[in-house]
Amino acid sequence: MKGQWFLISAIIASSIFLTISFSLKSFFSVDTSSTALYDEHYYFFGIKSNVNEIKLNSGCSSQNNGLTEKENNLREYLSLTKEKMAEKGYFFYGDVTGDCSSGYNVGLLLASEKFALCENVNSNDIISGLVICS
Repeated sequence: MKGQWFLISAIIASSIFLTISFSLKSFFSVDTSSTALYDEHYYFFGIKSNVNEIKLNSGCSSQNNGLTEKENNLREYLSLTKEKMAEKGYFFYGDVTGDCSSGYNVGLLLASEKFALCENVNSNDIISGLVICS
């Protein structure tokens, strides 16, 4: 008879501990899916990679519009990217400065309601009150 009560009390105690464990599970778990909601880094570094590819693969020959092949390709890519990012709900700004002999400097800014990423631009000049990088 004592063995039966031992088994019953062991089952009840295990059930209580299991219930407490399930109720406290939400306090100790980390939601890793929230980072998947942010696409800004993915888009920004993809754009940056494409800009570097254009710089690497385009030449300095002059075209009939007065721009070099490299500058024309960069400006065209940035214009297309601005349209595509606007369709997705992002603000994108891209600017090309410099020349082919000294190298082109490309400024990039990608912003959403969550946060913004930029490189080689003064963000306050583009969006007043937004100081991310200068």
